[in-house]
Amino acid sequence: MDNKLVSLIPLRIEISGFGLSSPPLAVLHD
Repeated sequence: MDNKLVSLIPLRIEISGFGLSSPPLAVLHD
């Protein structure tokens, strides 16, 4: 579980840089 979260954290940060308003965040979260 922790491993998955740690991997998602950097991914979310990267996506944020591309576009905070973008919907990809919801897709990844799902």
